[in-house]
Amino acid sequence: MQGNIFLEKAVAFHKRVEKMHPYFVGKGCDKAFMDCLLESANWIEQNLRLANGAHDRYEFLKKQTAALNRARESESLIEQLRSSGWLTGKMFDSIRLDIGHINALLIKAVRTTERNNRGLEQLAGEGYRVGKGSNDSMIHCPPPPKPAPPLQAPAPPLCESPRLLLRPLQASDAGELYGNLLSDAEVLQYTHIEPAASVTEAAERIGLWAAAAEEEPESQWHYYGIVLKDTEELIGIVNYCVTDSAAKSAEAGYYLGKGWWGRGYATEVLRRLIAYLIADAGLQRVWACHNVRNPRSGEVMKRAGMQYEGTLRRWRYRKGEYITSHLYAILADDLGNCT
Repeated sequence: MQGNIFLEKAVAFHKRVEKMHPYFVGKGCDKAFMDCLLESANWIEQNLRLANGAHDRYEFLKKQTAALNRARESESLIEQLRSSGWLTGKMFDSIRLDIGHINALLIKAVRTTERNNRGLEQLAGEGYRVGKGSNDSMIHCPPPPKPAPPLQAPAPPLCESPRLLLRPLQASDAGELYGNLLSDAEVLQYTHIEPAASVTEAAERIGLWAAAAEEEPESQWHYYGIVLKDTEELIGIVNYCVTDSAAKSAEAGYYLGKGWWGRGYATEVLRRLIAYLIADAGLQRVWACHNVRNPRSGEVMKRAGMQYEGTLRRWRYRKGEYITSHLYAILADDLGNCT
């Protein structure tokens, strides 16, 4: 019965890691590192299955001990994910609790089995190290042949607000970018952004935006994802373009998926982008404009502290028509109005 409890928890842990693997690799986490964690989770499960079917105490102890040592290795890898910034919040707490429980159960079981002392010399002869003393009474397996590579932290966010992160777009964002924004013609109706035909095209856009900004950072648009802190879901994008470097002036834009309208996210993200551009990037003026047929966007600009400066009549030609827009701006001296 006890072995079944161990195995149930090991199977659940293995399944959780299997789900994490493509998600973290897609977000840019080192694949070799995640492969090591997945291999350890699989090793724990397989050795506990073998322990359940063992015909003698020696084989039972050997398989339980192998599972324990890989559980300890998994615990260390999970801690590295946390310290490198990949694994945070409730997700870390949950998986850390899972592997910690497996470790505690296995430690108790191995210590109980060790009291018999049967098979210890044989294990030591196969490269296992038998611990001494009450705090180190476990048998330690030989180290795994392929240690996990060191992790690099994910790209830091541009800035953050109470509920949102503004961070660089990644290729793995293409699915959410397409599903939440670029596939919705209504969301993009009054913007300069054209809808995308597929996730593949959304991924191409991400690459093109990044390449243009890197090649000409002083004159091209810089795009960042709007990400919910609680769920890590990408719900839109913001962008800015330095329109006059001598005057330290930039145009700002924001685009939010329809499912998140009416919750204050647009105002929150625009306020934070303004604060970043003025306080951190050193600009003295940030401006934005909206199509006169989209007055809700003007309300967002007002709530973010921007002031109406005038109407730009038929000043742009986009999507087959001339556009008339209302212009709003905020100066560095006005920044206190948007905090």
